[in-house]
Amino acid sequence: MNIVTHYLLSPYLDYGFMRRALLACIVLAISGAPLGFFMNQRRMALVSDAMSH
Repeated sequence: MNIVTHYLLSPYLDYGFMRRALLACIVLAISGAPLGFFMNQRRMALVSDAMSH
């Protein structure tokens, strides 16, 4: 398990720009999921599809 963790997280934790990119992806995923769910509940699926592009 330690070897897998080392190879998966090592590129992201060694370099500053990769840490910022990982943080940006996490923030986008956390903020985008509720927004997409809300848009689908309001039957605005095409609007959320356009926002993803």
